[in-house]
Amino acid sequence: MRSLTLPAFLAMVLSILGLLLGARQAAAQTATDTFQVRAQVTKTCTVVANDLDFGIYNSSQQSRASSDMTVQCTPLTPFAVEVGAGGSGNRNDRWMNGPGVNRLRYGLYKDGGYTQPMMTTGSDFTGQSDPQGTPIRYQIYGQIVSNQSVPAGDYLDTVTVTVTY
Repeated sequence: MRSLTLPAFLAMVLSILGLLLGARQAAAQTATDTFQVRAQVTKTCTVVANDLDFGIYNSSQQSRASSDMTVQCTPLTPFAVEVGAGGSGNRNDRWMNGPGVNRLRYGLYKDGGYTQPMMTTGSDFTGQSDPQGTPIRYQIYGQIVSNQSVPAGDYLDTVTVTVTY
């Protein structure tokens, strides 16, 4: 076994101390800070209302048709839907304008039994979107009563659907 001389031993110790001190002096210094990440999600709703087409009206019998509309809102958003009065301006007395000054009266309902007319004031439908914001579908039923004496031609009304959220 070989023994170290004192000078060699001291050189080795100093070398190790130098490495340790040098490593300590070479350690990186750090500084930290934080920041926030933000976004704002606003409530929104969209509505898509499809046309209600009665087809050909025969005055000897009532005519019925249905259509649907879809409301889609930001998740968990409560909303109310109002089906407007159309060109008549009166939700209790709706009509489609035809040739000249002729009018074809009709009604809008919430049910296929035609027993729940759209409200005269206020909301016709209310709801709240689910946690996924899934579109909600509503059915609109229309009826033209029989025995309306009107000339041939095209009859049309434009109804506005308003979603309040």
